[in-house]
Amino acid sequence: MKRKILSFIVILSVVLTLCACSSSTSDYKYEVTDCSGYVYKFNKKVESISCVWPSGSQLLISMGMGDVLVGVAENTKLQPWAHELYPNLKNIESVAQYESAEKLLSLNADIVLTSESDVAEDLRSKGVKAITFCYYSIEEMKTAMIMMSELLDSKYSKKFTDYVDYLESNIKMVNDALEDKVKAKKEI
Repeated sequence: MKRKILSFIVILSVVLTLCACSSSTSDYKYEVTDCSGYVYKFNKKVESISCVWPSGSQLLISMGMGDVLVGVAENTKLQPWAHELYPNLKNIESVAQYESAEKLLSLNADIVLTSESDVAEDLRSKGVKAITFCYYSIEEMKTAMIMMSELLDSKYSKKFTDYVDYLESNIKMVNDALEDKVKAKKEI
């Protein structure tokens, strides 16, 4: 009888250990290189974001990510279309590009996105988890989208990778459609 109880306890403890190991997300570590080249290390996927860059805030809302936003650039809240896409926008805190570290820390975002590397560096020096998220060309936009896909859980990351695929297919379609016209123009 003691042998059966001991066997049961050993099996139970092995099962519980395996379950605990497989469901733990705190051991999940990965790195993301932001748009300025800064490498940030994470212990878990990002679940809440404060974005002080207006275009970034608008992009995140356009991508259906209103639920993860705890702070958005002030002028994003002035855009009627943004409220149409995410009616709860009115309840998200407004933040500015040069927002105080204290306010950003009070929002408890997993990450703060800013378009300026010096702002991100300054915020990091004050304890804010900040990375540079910006783009000024199609290639930089694709890089920023891939970075976002690496930050987020699969529900949202797939939206970013799908968008990059969509963007690339449309660029190819336009290039293919214009190829003959460009050749004809060169021959003139």
